[in-house]
Amino acid sequence: ACPSVDEVLEAMRRVADWQLANPSKHRITDWTHGPYYLGLLALHQVSGEARYLEAVTDFGERAKWAPGPRDTHADDHAVLQAWLEAFRLTDDAERLEPTRALFPRLRDALAGRAPASVSGGTFTWCWCDALFMSPAVWVHLADITGDSACLDWADREWWTCTDVLYDPEACLYYRDNKYFERRTETGRKVFWSRGNGWVVGGLVHVLDRLPADHPSRERYLALYHDMMRALVELQGADGLWRSSLLEPEGPVGESSGSSFFTYALAWGLNRGLLKDDRYRTAVSRGWQALCAAIQPDGRLGFVQQIGERPGAAGPQSTEVYGTGAFLLAGAEIVRSLDPSRRRTDLATFEGLTLPARYLREVPRVHVCYVPERLGDFAWENDRIAFRTYGPALRSGVEDSGFDVWLKRVP
Repeated sequence: ACPSVDEVLEAMRRVADWQLANPSKHRITDWTHGPYYLGLLALHQVSGEARYLEAVTDFGERAKWAPGPRDTHADDHAVLQAWLEAFRLTDDAERLEPTRALFPRLRDALAGRAPASVSGGTFTWCWCDALFMSPAVWVHLADITGDSACLDWADREWWTCTDVLYDPEACLYYRDNKYFERRTETGRKVFWSRGNGWVVGGLVHVLDRLPADHPSRERYLALYHDMMRALVELQGADGLWRSSLLEPEGPVGESSGSSFFTYALAWGLNRGLLKDDRYRTAVSRGWQALCAAIQPDGRLGFVQQIGERPGAAGPQSTEVYGTGAFLLAGAEIVRSLDPSRRRTDLATFEGLTLPARYLREVPRVHVCYVPERLGDFAWENDRIAFRTYGPALRSGVEDSGFDVWLKRVP
């Protein structure tokens, strides 16, 4: 069932008001607040209620519109996205200057590092969550200032991280390089829900501000296509995604990753990039499940606590980034229900068709004719191999048939 605008806004207010009344104990510029401030700004934009903008303004003024203390660490860039959004509302240079001043320090501090991948960057974003925290800041700053240097740097670093951490078969990101060889108890690769949630959140924010003629735009759009196609298949039966994405049969869903995925899917629907009904169904199911995770006091439950790997979450488990992602998802759903509330200051994709794939299709099955076996035909994937007997054997005792081999290793 499709909710009404008022129903979505009411759910957003309940969650936002609970979080405002129960503030996070993390410092104001901590990475955990990045999605939260953006979510409050989104709620202000779709509801028109000034108190949510005033809350972000208060946070920004207390932080002096500055980043966190570490120049090169993506965690300490996350809040800058909200500070730049706040600057666009007032054109007050005081809100812009700390971000503008940080970029040359960041670039100079990393300038001596050797290239870390074929894309030539430094691999300073060496954990996938960082793709939410930092790149959209520099893409947005370039959009404001016209300085292409920060856009070029962010673009190169995005693809350097992707070269290393993206799995083209699963169309998902490893959290970091420690997880390349790790497997779940059921033998599956480990892809963390919230880590990939932060990635898709960062991806749509980059696309929102990336110039239409940028040479990497098609790559970002194809990456978006692949990840959305993969994620919609991994949604749990209850509408939530599991903390370990390749195990959708897990007993309990997780709200923060699910909020980011619902947000990114709704974003694509609103921009005409996702046209299949299965994506609209996934958003509807995701939103209903997230609303069911709201506790009677307004707390968003089932948010996995701070960590770096899949983990459990219960009804009382929450964190401020979960609130933020929920608000971002709700705002996109409001915009889908009432197009008059959509933003007009972001990139448009009218008439655009998503590219088929970011990377070349990975072969799934190898097939070959086997003349040395009297015309057999064989095929195999990474788990099992088959051979069917050729015509020359059909007059003998073997007749026609199949041989099958199960593999111990891929």
